[in-house]
Parts: sequence; C-alpha cells; structure tokens
Amino acid sequence: MRYGRLMAMGIVFAGFLFAATSLAQQKNNQPQKWEYKIVNTCNPKDRGTDILQLGEEGWELVATDLVGENQCGVRYFKRPKIAESKQVVKRPPQQPAAPQCSVPLDKAPTIRGLHLEMSVDELLSLFAANNNLKSRVETVLKDAGSAPNYGLATFVIDVYSGFTKEVQEKFAGISSFGFKTFDGRIVEINVNYDINSPRMYPTWTIDEWTAKVSNSFGLPGANYWESSTSDNQRKLKCKELEIEAAIFPNSYTTLPGMGRYQAPRLTITDLSYRKVIEQRAKSDQEKKQREFVF
Repeated sequence: MRYGRLMAMGIVFAGFLFAATSLAQQKNNQPQKWEYKIVNTCNPKDRGTDILQLGEEGWELVATDLVGENQCGVRYFKRPKIAESKQVVKRPPQQPAAPQCSVPLDKAPTIRGLHLEMSVDELLSLFAANNNLKSRVETVLKDAGSAPNYGLATFVIDVYSGFTKEVQEKFAGISSFGFKTFDGRIVEINVNYDINSPRMYPTWTIDEWTAKVSNSFGLPGANYWESSTSDNQRKLKCKELEIEAAIFPNSYTTLPGMGRYQAPRLTITDLSYRKVIEQRAKSDQEKKQREFVF
C-alpha cells in the first residue's frame, strides 16, 4: 500500500516537471524578432554616429557595403527586439566650466572717466549736465527708494542730444550710455558704441572684440569668457563684477568681403548690490504681509 502511494506521488511530480519543461520549450520556440539600423556615411545625419555607443545599446554590426556613385559606406546593424528593453540614453558631453575670474572691483575698466562706484554728481559733472538732464536724473533717483526699486535707479544718456561740442568730442563714437545706480552710486555702465560709425571704428567679430577688451584692460583671456546661445555675446564672471562684451550688426551697412558692419557694446556691472536689493525686497514684503489689514 505504501509502495502504491509513493508511485502515485512520483507520477504527479513527473507530470508537473513535464508541464514546466513543455512551457519553457514553447516559450523558447517562439520566433525571435529583430530590429535593424542602417548607417550611411554619405548621410549628414549619420556622420557623427558613435559605433561604440551603438554597441552599448545592443546593436551588432552584421554587414557592410559600398553603394552609389560616391561609394558611400553603408553599415547594417541588428539587435533582438525585446518589448521591455530600454535603450541606453547618451548624455551630451559636458562643456567645461569657464575658470573663475579673480579681477577685483577696483580693477574694473574705466571708460573715458566713467567707472563703477562713482557718485551721480561725479557722473553728471563729466557731461557738464544741463538742467534738463539733471532734473530727469533727480526724478529717477527720487522714485528709486520705494518698491519695486529699493534703491536702484536706471537711466540713459544720449550723447548726441543736448550736449556741448566739448562733451560730444569727449565721447565721440559712443551713441549712448545706460546707467544703473544703487543708493546714489554707479553699479552698472552700459556703453553703446555708434552702430553707424564705420568711418571711425572697424567692424568686429565677437572673438576680436572680446580679445580687444581683455588686452586693453588687462583682463583674463578667451577661456575665461562664457559664450551665449546667440554667439554674439561673451561674459566674464568675476567674484565682485561681471563684464559683458557684445556686438550688434548694422542692417544697412556692409563692408566688401566682411559682410554687415558690426559695432561693439560693453557692459560693466558691480554685483554687490544684487544681494542687498533682494534682502530689502524680502524684508519689505514680509513687513507688508504682517501689517496687512483685511
């Protein structure tokens, strides 16, 4: 009787084992599906293909060929098509960060007597300010104390408008200045050189203009300057100041063999005011929230 029970259990176990084996065989006997990739060296989109990266993604080179009149190299790849497989995402190469500039604030460029940290009165004295300019600047400064300015004032001086011949000669070739003051001190100078003066100034590429700025003011070289997405600006970021070199094309003036005439612009900024103004704004808003009356 005991022997019969053992035989029955053995038959049941063998049945389970056979069923599992049959299922595995059925799964393994399913046809393998493939996906394919063709890389053509004459196709501009394929010229930068990284063969090693394809290998990381599971692609296997199975054939090569030369086709067409230009004898283009064609490579054929395949890999198993698995629904749950994920391609290895290739990360874009990291651009090395520009080295840190150590130029102090007192070594910032001076443009024809204009420099950061000078007072508004010193600034206006360089322009032999007429009453209209002085009144306009005083109005801007008066409104600078409250929100949303918190001590920051912004104004523009057009060199060609309302100034003596002596002032215009002093700033010849410059069409306008943009200024930011904070608590009555200059914290940003924006110099717009005349975009309509090919007789006075050469045309520039951004690399030429950046090199000129660096060499003229003893600033770090090209590898310290950060590029912009539009490729017409470069920024030199230092601990205490920031300098931006930029060029702008004149749409109406072209030079033989050089294209449109491009005039330069230079912006010099004292960074210290930004944290102060942010703190003032935060404190002011917290105070108004506390004192708010429903």
